[in-house]
Order: sequence, then structure tokens, then C-alpha cells
Amino acid sequence: MVLVALAFGAGVRMVENERRGEELWMPTDSEAAADKDLVDRYYDKSARVETALLVSRAGDMLTVANLEAMLEAYNQLAAATAEYNGETLTWESMCNLVGSTCQAINVLEPFSYVVPSTRAEILAIINSHPDGDSRLLNMTYGSQTDAEKVLGQVSTADNHDITQAKAAKLVFMVRNDQVRSSDGGWESPKAEAWEKSWLDVAASLSLAGIDLTRYAGRTRSDEFGSAIQGDVVLINVAVMLLLGYCMLSIGKLRRGETRFTITLIGVTSIGLAAISGIGLVNGYAGVMYTPLHSVLSFLLLGLGVDDMFVICAAFDATDPADPIPKRLSNSLRHSGSNVTLTSLTDTLAFLIGSSTIIPALRAFALTAGVCIFFIWVYQVLLFAPCLAIDERRRAAGRNDLWCCCSSCCCDRCICAGKPLDKPGSSEDGHQDSGAVAPSSPSPSPSTTGHDNLEHPASDGSSDDGPKNCLGLRVGLIRRLLVKTHPAWVLDPRGNTVGVLLFAAIGACGVAGLARLEVDSNVDNFLPPGSYARDYVNADNEYFNVVGVLTHAYTMNPSYWERASEMASLRSAMAENSYIVSSTVDSWYHNLVAYNTANACSTATEAEWYSCLDTFLASSSGSQYRRQVVFEDNGATGTVDNPIAISRISANHKWAAKSSVKVSGMDSFRDTVSAYNSRLDGSLGEPFGYSYAYPAYEGYKVIQEEAIRNMGLALLAIMVTVVVLVPSLVISGLIFVAISSTVIEVGGFVHWWGLTLDNVTVIMLVVSVGISVDYAAHMGHSFYSETGDPSERAAKSVVGMGPCVWHGFFSTFLAIVVLATSESYVFSVFFKELFLASVFGIFNGLVALPILLKLLGGYADLPASNNQHQGSDEALGPADVGTAVHLDGSTWNSVDVTTQEDLKLDVAAPEHSAALKHEYSGNSAT
Repeated sequence: MVLVALAFGAGVRMVENERRGEELWMPTDSEAAADKDLVDRYYDKSARVETALLVSRAGDMLTVANLEAMLEAYNQLAAATAEYNGETLTWESMCNLVGSTCQAINVLEPFSYVVPSTRAEILAIINSHPDGDSRLLNMTYGSQTDAEKVLGQVSTADNHDITQAKAAKLVFMVRNDQVRSSDGGWESPKAEAWEKSWLDVAASLSLAGIDLTRYAGRTRSDEFGSAIQGDVVLINVAVMLLLGYCMLSIGKLRRGETRFTITLIGVTSIGLAAISGIGLVNGYAGVMYTPLHSVLSFLLLGLGVDDMFVICAAFDATDPADPIPKRLSNSLRHSGSNVTLTSLTDTLAFLIGSSTIIPALRAFALTAGVCIFFIWVYQVLLFAPCLAIDERRRAAGRNDLWCCCSSCCCDRCICAGKPLDKPGSSEDGHQDSGAVAPSSPSPSPSTTGHDNLEHPASDGSSDDGPKNCLGLRVGLIRRLLVKTHPAWVLDPRGNTVGVLLFAAIGACGVAGLARLEVDSNVDNFLPPGSYARDYVNADNEYFNVVGVLTHAYTMNPSYWERASEMASLRSAMAENSYIVSSTVDSWYHNLVAYNTANACSTATEAEWYSCLDTFLASSSGSQYRRQVVFEDNGATGTVDNPIAISRISANHKWAAKSSVKVSGMDSFRDTVSAYNSRLDGSLGEPFGYSYAYPAYEGYKVIQEEAIRNMGLALLAIMVTVVVLVPSLVISGLIFVAISSTVIEVGGFVHWWGLTLDNVTVIMLVVSVGISVDYAAHMGHSFYSETGDPSERAAKSVVGMGPCVWHGFFSTFLAIVVLATSESYVFSVFFKELFLASVFGIFNGLVALPILLKLLGGYADLPASNNQHQGSDEALGPADVGTAVHLDGSTWNSVDVTTQEDLKLDVAAPEHSAALKHEYSGNSAT
């Protein structure tokens, strides 16, 4: 199996990381996908944007002193230099040129970087170009821009003249010389080198009375990288905690009874499953590997470790007198179906979820489904055989960490193969009071139960009995369940409280789910306290009028004859309620004005193109050269080299909610598409597109995709459970517990302050996988038990409960470490998995046994469950709670882990008739 894992894992070398937002979140075959392909074919991303945002502490940036401080900041930022491959990069060499002028956008441009001597002069120049309610600022490169693009939290007079602005921006447009990166995307190494120097200068600026925040083209990737580096430490801590708990739980910390090595092998098998799945799916099959795959390790560890507990529990419950191969065979009869049920259910749920149209979610679900399948394969075919080998090692009294030796460097070392002289003694060599020695002179090597330390005291509360090397009593979880389960499983009053609590939590979940808002914001991914988050917070506070840039594209209509249509399109854009009217900037409108002002004749199409070329070469028209693309864009426009595609720009109104952004996108598209019949061309009809629309497309379908994927996943779970637990009542109740957990997680994320976005949807899918294990194990155990519903429910809680608890607590230990993460992905992961774990353990270990007791019934119970399997069948988890006879004495096995450690439970009568069932025919009789 190791060779198989290595063969599949070799595909990891071919894995390529995908971090481009449009490739991750843009739905397959969406309108934005087709539009983006066309825009990318004709338009390069010509400029990167570097912005310094300045906020006056006194409340007004439009003073002489503040503008002079702003000018000083501009000069220092423009003087930034960087070295790249022996070349010195400067603002002049890196700036985006409009004609021969470097493109910078700020309030200093109208003054040609000479600050007026009085505030009155400043305000006079700023208000000199009114455009309705807006004020336009002249840029030195011949363009005009809305003042509220560069001035924030503006105050105006009754005539809409600007009187004050609390904030201002210095915007540097940097040339974007892109080259292909190793992962198939694009990168701009020269621009990024200069940006780093620019950011360093911005960070060092200290301006009197002014707070400055900064943002550059490379900022997001830098901040994501620093956040991920911090999370790597948390991940390592979480894995070590989980590994330590598994070592504590799977093997006792007593000489001769440890299972350190087999625990390492089990966790390693989970790692091999992850490598195999990623190698197969993301390597050989070429499916993208996304940043969201970073949470995959927690999901796989949680599910895989749970399988380890179940397999070990079944093995330790077999007769230690039997040959080890027989014990392994008998144990897999009990654990194999349990592990198969949960693994195949999770696998199908994730594989069906991969049918989503959101690429990142599809890739994650597909990888997770295949990895979980490999976990099942390696747990059964690698971990289980190694468990048998480890049992031979323990039987031979060899060292746990070095099987070639029986001793250790110190006789007191718990790894030593030599067991304690007396099974009831603690690690300090003293006999534990009340310990009952087995009939054999020395302990069997198989005394360790899955519930590490699962040897109960006679009443579940005494301190008598074996202790580990830490001096702690063994059998804690099982003893607690033995002592407490009658209160909620067998007592009608406990049933009532449990059902009411189950209903109340479910009602809160439904209420929260109904209020769960669809809202997504890429700024959530920025770490709190970072300079990028500081900038975004300031930008949202002071610049909340003008939003994202968008364009209306027209493709090779006969522009010469379409003057009225192009004018009408510009007017319709300005009238759109989601567009800032003053930001509509049409090359055609300005061409008409230029032709009128310069008496340029357009009587023929050839003359029209001649006027267009003259206009695009002029100081006022050069800024539009990038808006117009000719068929041969290296040459001037002519009748034989016509315009292939052109665009009119505008800005959406600023919006905080993704639902408003989606509505704005749809509205603008409708405005442009109204001209389909009048402005269609050789490349197609006109369309509206923004660089933000691919993300908006994801926002648009996220709720529909969430409902669809969760519904399909739950349907797959229901079908799988019915097939593997052929009892409609029991499988139905298992499904109720699982679906309740999912609903409760979805509802309580609202109460915790989260919204439905791309990350929370993926974590909801993960919560399905977590919740399946708790309910499925308990339901399958109930199905396999004998007796009336009360007896079967009690036996399930005591027999399978420790496995379920350890699966929960090991996962809980790992995820609680992430509570301190500053990464949005891991923060959401913590919250949702915390909820999934807590609600999952409650619904699976508390609510489901009550429901099964009340509604489980006998009608569809197979005949094989009504009697014991015969003398050759080893005592398994299903037999917990029965009374057996050894050497003429009655022994109650309700709270034991292995037959060797059977102990008389004199307090058992209070646990009801469920604990007095006679076990006959077992080899222990």
C-alpha cells in the first residue's frame, strides 16, 4: 500500500497553485467568463495602481499647509527607486504614459503641483468645472476626473461647490509589463520591485497633522502570504495536539501497553491518503489546487482519526486468547461496516458536491472526496494490518518505539516492552487499591482498549483501578458514559429534556438560516491590523461615493454612421441609477466635440477616420487611445483598418453589500444590451463588463449553489445510509441528526456574525463530512445491537460512545488552536467546524440515542440481530452492556474494554434492565 501511495503521490510534483480570483470564483460558462475572454484578447491590463490615502486629523485636507504636506509626500513617493536585474527603476521609467505625460491622479494636478497661496484660490480652482452636482478636476495629461475620486468625505455648499474634504488620495499609475509566471498566471516583476520600494517610502512618511495609509498592486499577495505563514505555525501546533491526544487515547501510557508507533502509522496513513488524493486529482488529472485546499488537512485528520478509534476499539474488544489474525478478522466485522458507512457517505457527498459551477468549490470538493476514499482504503488495508503487527510486538514484550529491543534506556520508560509486574499497579510501582487482577499471572498484551484507559471503577466514580504514568485513572470517558447515560437515555425525564433541547437548538438554527445573508467581500481576506486592512478601512470610510470602474464595449459597428446611437448610449449610462453620472467618459462624445471645435470634416468615412487619428494624437484625445482598438492596432485607423472594438468608461456608485453590486452589474448590462440591434458589429453585440464582474457572478449564484450542493450532499448521504443500514426508521433518524447539524451550523454562523460567501459555503460542505461520522457511528451501532430499543440505545452509547467522543475531541483540539488565526479562511474554518463538532457530538451522542430509543422499534431489525453469533464470535463492541460468566462469577462488561479486564459492577442495577442481558454462547462463558 505504501508503494501505491507513493505512485499516486508522485503526481504532487505536477500540482499547480491557482490564485487568480477570476479563475477561482467565476462560475463556469457565465456571461462574465465569455466577456472576459473577449476583453483580454483586445485589451491588456495596462496599468497597476499605487495609492497613498491621506486623512487630515483636523478634518480638512484643502488647506494650504495640508496641500503642501501632500506635495512633499508626492515628491518623496515619486522619487522612489528600485534595482531589478541591474536596472535602476524610477517613477519616470515605470509610469503609465498618456501621450508623453506620466499618469498620476490627485488633487494637485489642477494646480500643476504648485500649491496656491490661499485656501480661497484652492477652492476656486477645484470648483471651476461643475458638471451637475459633481465637480471635475483637470489632469495635466488632458483628462478630467470626478473630484470625489480623489477627495474623500466631501462637504458642499448649497450650489454643490466643494467646501471641505477630510481625505485625499495620491494615485500613481504604473506600467504593467506582464510576463507568464510558472503557475500559468501573469506576473509583473519590474513593477513589483518598484512597488516594494514605493511602499517602503510610503511607510516611512511622517506628515504633520495627517495620517497616511498605503496600498499597491502587490499588497494583497504580500498580505495573504504573511497571513499564511502565521497559519503554518498554528497548523503544526494543531497537528501535534491531535497526534498527542491520539497517542494518549489509542494506547495506555503504561509500560508494555503503549501504542506510539501504531498511532504514528495511523496518522501517516492519513497523510498518505492526502498525498495520494492530491497527486491523483490535482496532479495527474490537472484539477486546480486552490488556497482553500489549505484547510483540507484538518478535515482529513478529523475523519481519519475517527476511523482509527473505531478500528482499535473493535480490535481491543476481541478475545485476547484468540490468534491475532482471527482477532483482526473478527474486529473488522464490527468496525469495517462502520468505517465503510462513514467513509463512503463522505466520499459521495463531496464528489456530488463537485458538480458545482464555482471552480474553487468544485476543485476542493473533488479533492476531498478522493482523499477520503483513500483514507478508507489505507485505514483498512494499511493501518489495520499494522495494528495486528503491533499486537505481536506487544505480545513479545518489545519496545514500542524500537521493536528490535525489549528494554529501554530506563526501566521506568513507558516505551519499554516489559509490562508492569501487576496490572493493577501504577507507574510508581505501588499497587492500586481496589484493582482486580485477571486470572492469568501476567497481563495480556491486548489489555489496551480503544478508549485509552477504559478500565472502569466499580461504580464509575471511584478512584480505584489502574493508573497511567501520569497518575491518572484509566477509563475516564467510558466510566463517565456508564455513570451518566441512564440520565438522558433511559430516564423519560431525561428523554424529554434531550428532545426539547434538540428542538430548541434546531429552531435557533432554522431561524438563523432564514436570516443568513448572502454577502461577500474580498477585503475579508486581509489580516486585521495589517497596513492593507488599515487602507481598506480608511477607503471605505472616506471614499464611499465612487465605486468600481466599468465599461460599455461596442464591436465594429459602422461608427461613422452611429453618432446618434453612441450619444444615446452615453446618455443612458449616465442615467443609470447605479452609475455615477459624472464619471461617464466617452471617446466618441469627445471626438465629436473635438471635430466641432477644430472644424474637422467627417463627410465621408475616410475623413471620419482621419479626424479620429488626429484626435487620438492630440493632447486632449491621447488618453483615449487605449479605449479604441483597431484591427491592426499598431497602425492608424482607416477604412481598411477599422475599429475592432471600443469602450466607454464609467464608475459604479460605491456599494458595501454584494447584493447591491450584483444588482448594479445586472442593471448596467441591461442598459448596454438595450443597444444590441443598433450597435451590433462583426464581433457581436455590445456588452457591459468590469474587472469586478467575474467576482460578482460568483456572488450572484452562491446562494443557489449552496442550496443545490447541500441538498445533493444530503441526498447522497441518505441513499448511502439506507443502503448500508437497511432500516428505514434507523437510517431516517441518522439522516435527521446529520441534516439537523448542517442546518444548525448554517443558522448559527449567522448568529456568530458571518455571511454566506465562497468560504462559508465550502466550510458548510466540510461540516457535512464532520457531522456524518458522529451520527452514522451511533446509528449503525444501534442497528447492530440486540434487545429492546432502550437496551440497544444504552449499549450504543456505552459501546460506541467513547469512539465518537474521541473522534470529536481530537478534532476539537485541532480546530480550537485556529481561534487565534488572523486569516479569514482559517477564522471561518474555526467557527464553522467548532459549530459542526459541538452540534455534531450533541446530535450524535445525546439526541440520536434518545430518538432511536423512542422511535427505533423492532419492525425492520434483521433476524441476525435477534441472537448472538455463536461461540466462535469474539466479544465485540455490540456486546458491551451484557453480563458474562467467568470462573463461576457473574461479570458485567458494560464498562470494560477487553475481556481480560472484565470487572464486577455492583452498581449496575441502577442502569436498568438493559445492563442485565445474559450473554450466552460467547467463548468467554
